[in-house]
Amino acid sequence: CRLWRMFRTLRTAMRAPSIVGPIDLVLLRHGESEGNLAKEKILDGSADLFSDKFQQRHTSNYRLTSLGRKQSAEAGKWLKENFGSFDRHYVSEYLRAMETAAHLNIPDARWTLDFMLRERDKGALSSLPPDVRKERFPLDEKMKKMDPFYWVPTGGESIANMCIRVQSSLNYFDATCTGLKVLVVCHGNLMNGFRMRIERVPKSEYVAMDKTTDPNEEIHNCQVLWYSKRNPHTGEIVADQSYRWLKSVCTWNTA
Repeated sequence: CRLWRMFRTLRTAMRAPSIVGPIDLVLLRHGESEGNLAKEKILDGSADLFSDKFQQRHTSNYRLTSLGRKQSAEAGKWLKENFGSFDRHYVSEYLRAMETAAHLNIPDARWTLDFMLRERDKGALSSLPPDVRKERFPLDEKMKKMDPFYWVPTGGESIANMCIRVQSSLNYFDATCTGLKVLVVCHGNLMNGFRMRIERVPKSEYVAMDKTTDPNEEIHNCQVLWYSKRNPHTGEIVADQSYRWLKSVCTWNTA
């Protein structure tokens, strides 16, 4: 759990301050999925979970593991303890995100499915283990090393293009959710995209942020990024177009 961090985003000069968009925007990554588990096993030297059948599935159909379901339930408890309820609830149409939303068990939640909140699309490389990727798509490996931010995987999208989707979602929230508490269940790469657009993280810092091994900076399964215009110490709402405070919490391990 990280303490509240205050930051300033870029603002247009000479514009009178006013509240635009949600007071609280809470982003939650889904619980551990089959895809996450398969990648963890790779790090342990086993590619057993990358069966032919697994490689033929689209990543949108990955389901939660038993651990992922437990993480989601713990995340629901944390959200209810810290927020009680939300005014709007949005969720990616990917199965693992929808299952996470269900296991949060938030009373009276009315979830809106939004395909714009899907994970970054890595196209033909999505369900392949690293060695198969290198063998089948050597040009992708070369282009990724040249510039991972602008690299477009075969049949997929670049990080830059994903961030355009994120900005579209932020524009929508600004237009329809002013003054509200908003919960969004989505994905790790997408949450880094939200960080980039909200905090105005430059490309050079994004690449380092995306590859961090610092447990305090990683976006774990069921990690929360809580952006707020409400002073966490006084409760005062700051009339501003930008978020002023960020809190990052791993909801199943708040130590």
